Amino acid sequence: MYFGLVPRRRGSRAGRVAAAAAALACITAAPVAAALIPAALVAPLPAAGAATSGGGAGRWPADPVATAMLLADARVRLSTAARADIGAGTVDGRVVDVLALLARNHSLAVSVVRTGHNEFVAGTGRISNHFFGRAVDVIAIDGEAVSAASAPARVAVHELLAAPDPLRPAELGCPFPDVAAPGAFSDAAHRDHLHIGFTAPPPQPP
Repeated sequence: MYFGLVPRRRGSRAGRVAAAAAALACITAAPVAAALIPAALVAPLPAAGAATSGGGAGRWPADPVATAMLLADARVRLSTAARADIGAGTVDGRVVDVLALLARNHSLAVSVVRTGHNEFVAGTGRISNHFFGRAVDVIAIDGEAVSAASAPARVAVHELLAAPDPLRPAELGCPFPDVAAPGAFSDAAHRDHLHIGFTAPPPQPP
């Protein structure tokens, strides 16, 4: 679902950055549509993931209309694998919606959602949220490769940190070590992209 939280891009990059920064003050006050909070979880991913997940394979279902709009959005350039993952319906609805949110004010290039990412977080035995379709990597914003020198990437990071629940990422890897906020981190593996990840939704009561 697309949000009216951030205005579309207009004017110079400096103007866009200023507009986005001004919008941060009001983002947290914007209500989230009730339709974004579904009553039930999508079934876990295939048996290979479920067998090793310890019950962590749940995800929010993606709205088919929002998915179709994202796939058709010229501002969002998806790799072949990412497009296939999203089109197959194996991606968390929060991933679809957070990309749509960013695309209100930026153009984006997405490298990976599920397919092509390792099952485990590098150097650990912890299963990556990518494996469950709950994470996405963005490699360029407004035509600039994500890097420590990218002003659009920094603006996008602050927009994500100010996003309302359930769209504020639980994991936000970025090339900005000075960004201190819950869930935000920077390391050698995240110097060239934004990692936007969500945890498993809580189980529904019986």
